[in-house]
Amino acid sequence: MMRATRQVTASAAERFSSRIAAATIRGFVLTGFAAVVGVRVARGGRWRQRGRPSIPGPGLVFHLKITEPTAENTGPRVPPTQTFGSPGSPYTYTISMPGVTERIRVYGRINVTAESGVIIRDVEVIMQPSTTQINGIQFNAENSHGNLVEFTRVTVGDPGLATEEQSTCIRGRGVDVIRCDLSGAVDGLQVYTPTKAVARQRVRILGTYIHDLIVSPSTQSDGWTHNDCIQGLGSLDLEIIGNALHGGRTSCVIINTDVPAHGWGDCIVEDNWCYGDPLNGSTLNVATTASIGNLSVKRNRISRAGKNSGQCFVKAPNLVPTSCGAESGTSNGASTSDWVYGPDANVFMDNGAPVPIRVG
Repeated sequence: MMRATRQVTASAAERFSSRIAAATIRGFVLTGFAAVVGVRVARGGRWRQRGRPSIPGPGLVFHLKITEPTAENTGPRVPPTQTFGSPGSPYTYTISMPGVTERIRVYGRINVTAESGVIIRDVEVIMQPSTTQINGIQFNAENSHGNLVEFTRVTVGDPGLATEEQSTCIRGRGVDVIRCDLSGAVDGLQVYTPTKAVARQRVRILGTYIHDLIVSPSTQSDGWTHNDCIQGLGSLDLEIIGNALHGGRTSCVIINTDVPAHGWGDCIVEDNWCYGDPLNGSTLNVATTASIGNLSVKRNRISRAGKNSGQCFVKAPNLVPTSCGAESGTSNGASTSDWVYGPDANVFMDNGAPVPIRVG
């Protein structure tokens, strides 16, 4: 079937270039206890308030790390003003220049070929049945950086027809994903830096709701899809903070790739709500054996309903007590039995008790 393609014009880039050059992220994050419209990332990665206080949505105040993301406080805040494609007639919406794409509905997918300065806001992507692998939003540039997806929903049009070809809701690198609602594909996000990139790239996933991932027959070894809310596949500075992650058959978060081309920098997994699958996989899994520059797996809220009461794994050489919510303990990679957990521990949702970290 012929798929239409639309290009974003250069004039959009000119109108928004000054804003993008200022590296301002338009989103809602917590500074102290105030939700703000805009934030600027200071040196050292600290958030600084910028702009006026705001109430997103109809009477809903959202505080990153404190408010659990749901369908009511994520996704588009306003209805679309344009629609591209239709059910059964998929459309490929291509973004080839920097600028803002907002208030559209796409039956199909969004393909981003621009390297930086792309803002996707208040957009709905409804993936259609396909016989080849597709992603809801794909960032394709090898050196992608400085992009933003916020208040956007990516889902599958007819879950009954979904297969492993609806691969991922958002895939790529060099992007901040803020207050989005992602569902229906095999995986929520796949983020990585390709080997040919100049350097590892940064990805932030903040206040996002990932749920209802499709389980279908697959070419995987056990014949079924392996579903993850978030796959960190190497060579990244990665922040996963304040998200609600309803895991599929594998993990809520899996950090993988043993030989990343550009090494691992930061890997911050903090203050998330994690609901693992009751029968399969793990809830959190730092599965890489590559040394992570700064690992922090702390204050995540874990559902006991996950397999083996919400099991969380970390492999050596990253199995360090102070990186995983413990105040003290042995860092030999063989046992965590002597770890003493403190206020940064990952905890069970039902009673606040520390969740033991297991040897991966």
